[in-house]
Amino acid sequence: MAGNSSALTERSFGVPDGINNGQFGAGPVIDFFGLFSKFSNFPVEFVYPETTAIVPANIALISGAKNTGEGRVTARETNKVSLYVDAIGELHIPVNGEVPEDDVLAASFRPHTLQIHPADTRQDPKFIWLPGIIEASEFLGEFTRYQITSGNTRITADQTHFSGQVKLKTGQAVALALPPSQIRLLPTSTTRIA
Repeated sequence: MAGNSSALTERSFGVPDGINNGQFGAGPVIDFFGLFSKFSNFPVEFVYPETTAIVPANIALISGAKNTGEGRVTARETNKVSLYVDAIGELHIPVNGEVPEDDVLAASFRPHTLQIHPADTRQDPKFIWLPGIIEASEFLGEFTRYQITSGNTRITADQTHFSGQVKLKTGQAVALALPPSQIRLLPTSTTRIA
């Protein structure tokens, strides 16, 4: 197997990201990453091997997790859930699969899924846009982690370094672009680990 490998990734989402962008032709992946890629309309397929040991990955919402906000469900459609999140407002989130039936859900997204733009950027309607102010930044080698305030919510965003890219300044107004497909809806009624 190693002789046919093109790369070893250091993060569990590195394999599906590489397959989605055409860097790899195939790869072993945690099932929910593969299924998410398929249901997000990437031109990929996901199959379980005929012989395998199935070890399900557990999902937990950790108390104090970054970029998680509880919201009240305001509408449900076949492929969309509308959720009102305090300090952010109404979110219309596309869904491909099961959504918890709770009236209150946690909307969560990873820091690397946000795009940071100048505040006056023309807003593409395919994204959810949030206004923000840079509060702090930390250089972490391959990316800079920004702490951004949007309304009364603190958001963490990771921005990869590119040659010539200017570091954002504390106090700078920005616009955050969030692809709706990157928002995970999780039940809030489950046990939380502090």
